[in-house]
Amino acid sequence: MPASGPVMLVSAPAMRASGHGMRRPVRESSVAGESSSDRVSRSARATRGGRETRGGSGTRSRRVATREAPVPGAEDMGSRAEEVRRLAADVVAAATAAGLTIGTAESLTGGLVSAAITAIPGASACHRGAVVSYATEVKAQVLGVPAALLAERGAVDPEVALAMATGAARVLSCDLAVATTGVAGPEPADGKPVGCVFVAVNSPPTVERLDRRGDRASIREQSVSAALALLLAAVRGRSVDSRNGPESSGAG
Repeated sequence: MPASGPVMLVSAPAMRASGHGMRRPVRESSVAGESSSDRVSRSARATRGGRETRGGSGTRSRRVATREAPVPGAEDMGSRAEEVRRLAADVVAAATAAGLTIGTAESLTGGLVSAAITAIPGASACHRGAVVSYATEVKAQVLGVPAALLAERGAVDPEVALAMATGAARVLSCDLAVATTGVAGPEPADGKPVGCVFVAVNSPPTVERLDRRGDRASIREQSVSAALALLLAAVRGRSVDSRNGPESSGAG
Protein backbone atom coordinates (compact mmCIF):
# COMPACT_ATOMS: atom_id res chain seq x y z
CA MET A 1 0.00 0.00 0.00
CA PRO A 2 1.29 3.49 -0.74
CA ALA A 3 2.56 5.54 2.16
CA SER A 4 0.07 7.86 3.81
CA GLY A 5 0.35 11.59 3.36
CA PRO A 6 1.58 13.60 0.39
CA VAL A 7 4.21 12.32 -1.98
CA MET A 8 7.37 14.41 -2.02
CA LEU A 9 7.86 14.87 -5.77
CA VAL A 10 11.23 16.39 -6.56
CA SER A 11 13.62 16.70 -9.47
CA ALA A 12 16.82 16.18 -7.50
CA PRO A 13 18.65 12.87 -7.18
CA ALA A 14 20.48 13.83 -4.02
CA MET A 15 19.37 15.03 -0.58
CA ARG A 16 21.26 16.21 2.45
CA ALA A 17 20.34 16.10 6.10
CA SER A 18 18.93 19.25 7.67
CA GLY A 19 18.77 20.24 11.31
CA HIS A 20 15.98 17.95 12.51
CA GLY A 21 16.69 14.73 10.66
CA MET A 22 14.53 15.70 7.66
CA ARG A 23 15.95 15.62 4.16
CA ARG A 24 15.41 18.15 1.43
CA PRO A 25 16.27 18.07 -2.26
CA VAL A 26 19.43 19.99 -3.14
CA ARG A 27 20.05 19.23 -6.79
CA GLU A 28 18.13 19.30 -10.00
CA SER A 29 17.92 16.23 -12.19
CA SER A 30 21.09 16.01 -14.27
CA VAL A 31 21.51 16.24 -18.01
CA ALA A 32 23.08 13.37 -19.90
CA GLY A 33 26.85 13.19 -19.57
CA GLU A 34 27.05 15.79 -16.82
CA SER A 35 29.37 15.05 -13.91
CA SER A 36 28.22 15.17 -10.30
CA SER A 37 30.28 18.30 -9.61
CA ASP A 38 28.62 20.10 -12.52
CA ARG A 39 25.16 19.43 -11.06
CA VAL A 40 25.55 21.07 -7.67
CA SER A 41 24.38 24.72 -7.28
CA ARG A 42 21.60 24.66 -9.88
CA SER A 43 18.67 24.19 -7.50
CA ALA A 44 17.89 27.92 -7.36
CA ARG A 45 17.25 27.88 -11.10
CA ALA A 46 15.43 24.56 -11.02
CA THR A 47 12.05 25.83 -9.85
CA ARG A 48 11.70 28.48 -12.57
CA GLY A 49 9.46 27.10 -15.28
CA GLY A 50 8.44 24.16 -13.08
CA ARG A 51 4.92 22.98 -12.41
CA GLU A 52 3.07 21.98 -9.28
CA THR A 53 1.67 18.48 -8.85
CA ARG A 54 -0.65 17.00 -6.26
CA GLY A 55 -0.33 13.75 -4.38
CA GLY A 56 -3.10 11.17 -4.22
CA SER A 57 -4.67 12.86 -1.20
CA GLY A 58 -4.96 16.17 -3.05
CA THR A 59 -2.26 17.73 -0.90
CA ARG A 60 -0.08 20.17 -2.76
CA SER A 61 3.45 18.90 -3.20
CA ARG A 62 6.74 20.44 -4.23
CA ARG A 63 7.25 22.18 -7.56
CA VAL A 64 8.64 19.91 -10.21
CA ALA A 65 11.30 21.37 -12.46
CA THR A 66 12.32 19.32 -15.46
CA ARG A 67 14.73 19.90 -18.28
CA GLU A 68 15.53 17.97 -21.38
CA ALA A 69 18.87 16.27 -21.64
CA PRO A 70 20.71 16.19 -24.96
CA VAL A 71 20.85 12.95 -26.90
CA PRO A 72 23.93 11.20 -25.51
CA GLY A 73 26.88 10.21 -27.63
CA ALA A 74 29.31 7.34 -27.22
CA GLU A 75 31.44 9.26 -24.70
CA ASP A 76 28.35 10.03 -22.62
CA MET A 77 27.42 6.35 -22.52
CA GLY A 78 30.91 5.38 -21.37
CA SER A 79 31.02 8.01 -18.63
CA ARG A 80 27.54 7.05 -17.46
CA ALA A 81 28.49 3.39 -17.19
CA GLU A 82 31.38 4.43 -14.97
CA GLU A 83 29.04 6.62 -12.93
CA VAL A 84 26.70 3.65 -12.43
CA ARG A 85 29.59 1.52 -11.16
CA ARG A 86 30.73 4.28 -8.80
CA LEU A 87 27.24 4.91 -7.43
CA ALA A 88 26.62 1.19 -6.91
CA ALA A 89 29.91 0.83 -5.05
CA ASP A 90 29.04 3.83 -2.88
CA VAL A 91 25.59 2.39 -2.11
CA VAL A 92 27.05 -0.96 -1.05
CA ALA A 93 29.76 0.67 1.07
CA ALA A 94 27.38 3.11 2.77
CA ALA A 95 24.62 0.56 3.42
CA THR A 96 27.07 -2.01 4.78
CA ALA A 97 28.72 0.53 7.07
CA ALA A 98 25.32 1.65 8.38
CA GLY A 99 24.02 -1.90 8.83
CA LEU A 100 21.12 -1.24 6.44
CA THR A 101 19.50 -3.64 4.00
CA ILE A 102 18.41 -2.53 0.54
CA GLY A 103 16.32 -3.81 -2.37
CA THR A 104 14.80 -2.75 -5.68
CA ALA A 105 11.46 -2.83 -7.50
CA GLU A 106 12.02 -2.35 -11.22
CA SER A 107 9.82 -1.87 -14.24
CA LEU A 108 11.50 -0.17 -17.19
CA THR A 109 15.00 -0.96 -15.87
CA GLY A 110 14.20 -4.68 -15.77
CA GLY A 111 16.63 -5.56 -12.98
CA LEU A 112 19.51 -3.33 -14.10
CA VAL A 113 19.63 -1.46 -10.78
CA SER A 114 19.96 -4.71 -8.86
CA ALA A 115 22.50 -5.99 -11.39
CA ALA A 116 24.65 -2.90 -10.84
CA ILE A 117 24.53 -3.42 -7.07
CA THR A 118 25.31 -7.14 -7.20
CA ALA A 119 28.26 -6.47 -9.53
CA ILE A 120 30.00 -4.92 -6.51
CA PRO A 121 31.98 -7.37 -4.33
CA GLY A 122 30.45 -7.61 -0.88
CA ALA A 123 26.94 -6.63 -1.99
CA SER A 124 25.52 -9.66 -0.18
CA ALA A 125 26.15 -7.86 3.11
CA CYS A 126 23.34 -5.40 2.36
CA HIS A 127 21.38 -6.28 -0.79
CA ARG A 128 18.25 -8.37 -0.22
CA GLY A 129 17.11 -8.73 -3.82
CA ALA A 130 14.85 -7.32 -6.52
CA VAL A 131 11.30 -7.57 -7.79
CA VAL A 132 11.18 -7.06 -11.56
CA SER A 133 7.56 -5.99 -11.90
CA TYR A 134 7.44 -5.31 -15.62
CA ALA A 135 3.79 -6.33 -15.97
CA THR A 136 1.06 -4.24 -14.38
CA GLU A 137 -0.48 -7.27 -12.66
CA VAL A 138 2.86 -8.07 -11.00
CA LYS A 139 2.95 -4.55 -9.58
CA ALA A 140 -0.47 -5.21 -8.07
CA GLN A 141 -0.19 -8.87 -7.06
CA VAL A 142 3.40 -8.99 -5.80
CA LEU A 143 4.16 -5.44 -4.69
CA GLY A 144 0.65 -4.57 -3.54
CA VAL A 145 0.20 -1.48 -5.71
CA PRO A 146 -3.55 -0.77 -5.52
CA ALA A 147 -5.34 -1.96 -8.67
CA ALA A 148 -7.55 1.13 -8.56
CA LEU A 149 -4.48 3.37 -8.61
CA LEU A 150 -3.04 1.52 -11.60
CA ALA A 151 -6.37 1.70 -13.43
CA GLU A 152 -6.74 5.42 -12.76
CA ARG A 153 -3.16 6.60 -13.26
CA GLY A 154 -1.44 3.90 -15.31
CA ALA A 155 1.88 2.32 -14.41
CA VAL A 156 3.97 5.44 -15.09
CA ASP A 157 2.99 7.64 -12.18
CA PRO A 158 4.66 9.04 -9.03
CA GLU A 159 2.15 7.41 -6.66
CA VAL A 160 2.70 4.07 -8.37
CA ALA A 161 6.48 4.44 -8.09
CA LEU A 162 6.22 5.11 -4.36
CA ALA A 163 3.83 2.20 -3.84
CA MET A 164 6.31 -0.04 -5.67
CA ALA A 165 9.14 1.04 -3.37
CA THR A 166 6.99 0.57 -0.28
CA GLY A 167 5.88 -2.85 -1.48
CA ALA A 168 9.44 -3.94 -2.25
CA ALA A 169 10.60 -2.98 1.25
CA ARG A 170 7.83 -5.16 2.66
CA VAL A 171 8.29 -8.14 0.31
CA LEU A 172 12.08 -8.15 0.58
CA SER A 173 12.14 -7.28 4.31
CA CYS A 174 14.66 -4.51 3.73
CA ASP A 175 15.17 -1.09 5.29
CA LEU A 176 15.32 0.86 2.04
CA ALA A 177 13.95 0.07 -1.41
CA VAL A 178 14.17 2.03 -4.64
CA ALA A 179 11.69 1.68 -7.51
CA THR A 180 11.69 2.61 -11.20
CA THR A 181 8.81 3.01 -13.64
CA GLY A 182 8.73 4.91 -16.91
CA VAL A 183 8.65 4.97 -20.68
CA ALA A 184 11.90 3.85 -22.33
CA GLY A 185 10.44 3.96 -25.84
CA PRO A 186 10.34 3.88 -28.71
CA GLU A 187 6.63 4.78 -28.37
CA PRO A 188 4.75 6.74 -25.68
CA ALA A 189 2.81 4.70 -23.11
CA ASP A 190 0.12 5.33 -20.49
CA GLY A 191 -0.28 8.85 -21.81
CA LYS A 192 3.35 9.66 -20.96
CA PRO A 193 6.04 10.64 -23.47
CA VAL A 194 9.17 8.65 -24.14
CA GLY A 195 11.77 9.50 -21.50
CA CYS A 196 9.29 10.20 -18.69
CA VAL A 197 10.55 8.21 -15.71
CA PHE A 198 9.72 8.13 -12.00
CA VAL A 199 12.13 6.78 -9.41
CA ALA A 200 11.13 6.48 -5.76
CA VAL A 201 12.51 5.43 -2.40
CA ASN A 202 10.34 4.25 0.48
CA SER A 203 12.05 6.13 3.32
CA PRO A 204 11.82 9.05 3.45
CA PRO A 205 8.97 8.66 0.93
CA THR A 206 10.38 10.52 -2.06
CA VAL A 207 9.71 10.46 -5.79
CA GLU A 208 11.77 11.99 -8.58
CA ARG A 209 10.54 12.73 -12.07
CA LEU A 210 13.09 12.43 -14.85
CA ASP A 211 12.60 13.68 -18.40
CA ARG A 212 15.27 12.19 -20.62
CA ARG A 213 16.14 12.00 -24.28
CA GLY A 214 17.98 9.27 -26.10
CA ASP A 215 17.35 5.77 -27.34
CA ARG A 216 15.83 3.00 -25.24
CA ALA A 217 19.16 1.77 -23.87
CA SER A 218 20.26 5.29 -22.94
CA ILE A 219 17.02 6.13 -21.13
CA ARG A 220 17.22 2.90 -19.15
CA GLU A 221 20.84 3.53 -18.18
CA GLN A 222 20.10 7.10 -17.13
CA SER A 223 17.24 5.76 -15.00
CA VAL A 224 19.59 3.28 -13.30
CA SER A 225 21.99 6.10 -12.44
CA ALA A 226 19.18 8.24 -11.01
CA ALA A 227 17.79 5.35 -8.96
CA LEU A 228 21.19 4.57 -7.45
CA ALA A 229 21.76 8.25 -6.63
CA LEU A 230 18.40 8.46 -4.87
CA LEU A 231 19.07 5.24 -2.95
CA LEU A 232 22.52 6.45 -1.93
CA ALA A 233 21.06 9.72 -0.62
CA ALA A 234 18.48 7.77 1.40
CA VAL A 235 21.14 5.45 2.86
CA ARG A 236 23.33 8.38 3.85
CA GLY A 237 20.36 10.23 5.30
CA ARG A 238 19.36 7.22 7.38
CA SER A 239 22.95 6.93 8.62
CA VAL A 240 22.86 10.57 9.77
CA ASP A 241 19.54 9.95 11.56
CA SER A 242 20.99 6.92 13.34
CA ARG A 243 23.91 8.96 14.61
CA ASN A 244 21.64 11.81 15.74
CA GLY A 245 19.41 9.69 17.96
CA PRO A 246 17.77 6.29 18.48
CA GLU A 247 14.32 7.58 17.60
CA SER A 248 15.40 7.96 13.97
CA SER A 249 16.99 4.55 13.53
CA GLY A 250 13.93 2.34 12.98
CA ALA A 251 13.41 0.30 9.83
CA GLY A 252 11.66 1.94 6.91
